[in-house]
Amino acid sequence: MRGLDLVEQAARDFFTRERLPIRAAVLGLSGGADSTALLYVLCALDVPVTAVHVHHGIRGDDADRDAAFCKELCRTLGVPFVLRYVDVPGDPSPGSIEEKARRLRYCALYRVCRETGAAYLAAAHNANDALETALWNLTRGTGAAGLGIAPVRILDDVILIRPLLEVPRDTIEHYLTARGQVWVTDATNLAPDVTRNRIRMTVIPALLGENPRALEHTARTFRTLREDDAALREYARALAVVPASAKALREAPRAVAVRAVRMLYGREDLTAAHIDAVLLLCASSDGSGCVDLPGMRVTRTYDALTFDLSREAAPELPERAVLIPGVTALPEADLWIRVNKTKMSAQNTQSFHKIYVDSCAIHGILVCRARESGDRFKASGSSCTKTLRRMFIDVKIPAARRGLIPVLTDGSGRIAAVYGFGVADGFAAQPGDDALEVSFESRSPQPPYGNPHKL
Repeated sequence: MRGLDLVEQAARDFFTRERLPIRAAVLGLSGGADSTALLYVLCALDVPVTAVHVHHGIRGDDADRDAAFCKELCRTLGVPFVLRYVDVPGDPSPGSIEEKARRLRYCALYRVCRETGAAYLAAAHNANDALETALWNLTRGTGAAGLGIAPVRILDDVILIRPLLEVPRDTIEHYLTARGQVWVTDATNLAPDVTRNRIRMTVIPALLGENPRALEHTARTFRTLREDDAALREYARALAVVPASAKALREAPRAVAVRAVRMLYGREDLTAAHIDAVLLLCASSDGSGCVDLPGMRVTRTYDALTFDLSREAAPELPERAVLIPGVTALPEADLWIRVNKTKMSAQNTQSFHKIYVDSCAIHGILVCRARESGDRFKASGSSCTKTLRRMFIDVKIPAARRGLIPVLTDGSGRIAAVYGFGVADGFAAQPGDDALEVSFESRSPQPPYGNPHKL
């Protein structure tokens, strides 16, 4: 099959294999070869696509060049184009900056999906990316799920898809060259002080030198491992009930029992040693006992195995973009955030469930997250700054609920408001300002803790 057809056929095979219908998609368009090729491919497959370029503001003129390239490419192809700006906080660690930029980028892309009603969020990862990720995860310790990248992932009401995941990078570049299409190169992908870049520039070429078909073979292996993992997880779900049966876990094949324990634990930070401790508890001749895991105690009473959250394992809100205007659900806290744009007037007053934020003070997107270690907050009009931990303790918020108090930040990571504690200094709207009216709504008439803090 010619290179020009190979990339498009791989994408067709992806939609068929994953049983995904052709529906509207949002594509994260960086201007690099991978996303540029995926834009062409989605158009060839008649996928209604909106291209979104996220400008991180950390690469100066190069970032402006990339944004202009993407805009012109979409104009040429007749594809709707959206440019979004986010501010990435500075950090001495390049890897940390990349991670923050990635999180903000996905928040911005997800928000456009919600705004446009797109079913898919398309990412342009390729076979090289999958192998890089697998090698990186292997150095840190991983199971089958950590080998490669998932081709499909459910993100609330949007499906993240990677149609080119089994296509090598050089095949993608040949596809574009055959069309006479150029692309841009992000110099940060060549920085030798980033682990993934070193794998990309040294390890992958060495493997291809040993076997030019290494990417093809590993892509097939990753697919087989995903299929095996999915089958084992299906068996494990029957054991992942509460209370669990120590006898059933003890008699199950280890691969199934390990996955059942992970499901019962419900978090990612579970090591092989932790799993071994739980399985030894199941195999013990004693009728009762317990094992302490990070933030959780596993207790065995004869055959019954229970997994009980400790204070440290309290649930937390995941980070998510807030729709402006619109309604953002926080099901973990039984809350909704409703945001409307308004003109601030003297009649608008801050309250426990409704606040007014100066639109001009927000840099980039508005994000809702749980508190983080070291978070400090100074309410508008207050003379003192406190850590959120101290503030939550002062008003007697139970430890198990502290991770469910919404903290609103802007694209640069600055705290703009905290539910129940008001708007941060510098973010409060004044009469005449263009403001965001932020309402916190719940089915429960009670606040998420004690008596409401008086704003």
